[in-house]
Amino acid sequence: MTWLLKISGSLLALLIMGAVLYGFGGDLAKLDLTSPQTWLQLLAAVGCYVLVLLLGGVGWKLFLISLGHPLSMREAQRQLLLSQLGKYLPGNVLHFAGRGAMAIAAGIPAKIIGAALMFEIATSAAAALATSFTALLLLPDALSVLQGALFKNVALFWLIIGLLLGTIGVVGYGAWIRKRSENKITTLHLQPLVGAFGLYLLSFILLGLSLHLIIGITAPELKPGLGLSIAVFAIAWVVGLVTPGAPGGLGVREALVTLGLTPFIGAPAALTVALTHRAISVLGDVLAFGLGALLPRR
Repeated sequence: MTWLLKISGSLLALLIMGAVLYGFGGDLAKLDLTSPQTWLQLLAAVGCYVLVLLLGGVGWKLFLISLGHPLSMREAQRQLLLSQLGKYLPGNVLHFAGRGAMAIAAGIPAKIIGAALMFEIATSAAAALATSFTALLLLPDALSVLQGALFKNVALFWLIIGLLLGTIGVVGYGAWIRKRSENKITTLHLQPLVGAFGLYLLSFILLGLSLHLIIGITAPELKPGLGLSIAVFAIAWVVGLVTPGAPGGLGVREALVTLGLTPFIGAPAALTVALTHRAISVLGDVLAFGLGALLPRR
C-alpha cells in the first residue's frame, strides 16, 4: 500500500507538470545564453543551492546532537551530500533511506536516525511556512495578487488543503505509534533544534535568492522584489514536500512557482523560471554528490 501511494504521487506530480507545460509552454521565454551576465547569475544561483545543501549537512549534525548522538561535521556533510540524488527516484524517500543507511554504518542507532529525520522534515516545513508568511506579510499588495493566482482554482485549493491535513494526520499517527513504543527516546536537547531552525530559515532565503537571480535574467524589466521570490519558492517547496511520492517535489514545485509568478512576469517567463530553477537544482545536487564523494569516510 505504501509503494502504491508513492507511485501514485509520482504519477500525480508528472500529470501536474504535464498540465502546466500544456497550458503555459507554447511560448517559453528565451534566455540570452550569449550574455556573460546570464552565466554569472546562473552560476550564482547554483552556488546558492549548493550552499543550502552544505547548510543542510550542518543541520543533520545538529539534529543528531539534539538526540545525544554527535557526528563529525565531515561525516554529516558526506552523508547528506551523497544522498541527494536519491530524492529524484519515485517515492521521494530514498535520499532519507540512503542517509539512514550511512548513519547506521557510522554507528548511529536506527531509532535515533528515524527521530532525527522526523525532526528534519518538521523543522524544514515549519521554516518554509514561517519564511513565506513573513515575506508575504511584508508585501501586502503581492499577497492579494498571489492569493488570487494560487487559489482562484478551487480544486487546486482543496488539493493543497487536503495534502496539508493528510500530512498532519500521518505525522500525528506516527507520533502516537512512537509513544506506544517501548524504545522511547529520552534524550532531547532543544538548543541544537533551534539552531537547525535558524539554518533552515537562512536556507529558504538563499533558495528564494536563487529563484530571484533566474527571474532577473528571464524577465529583467518585470522582476518583482526578492521577498516575493522567497515567498513563492517557500510555498512551492512545502507543497512539493507534502505531495505523496513526488520525487524531489518534481512537477508540483514547478507548477506552484509558475502559478505564483505568472501575475507578475507572465506565464511564459514564469514557466521558464520554474524549469530553469529545477535544472540548476539538479545540477547542484550532482555537484553535491561529487563533493560528498571527495570527502573521506570519517
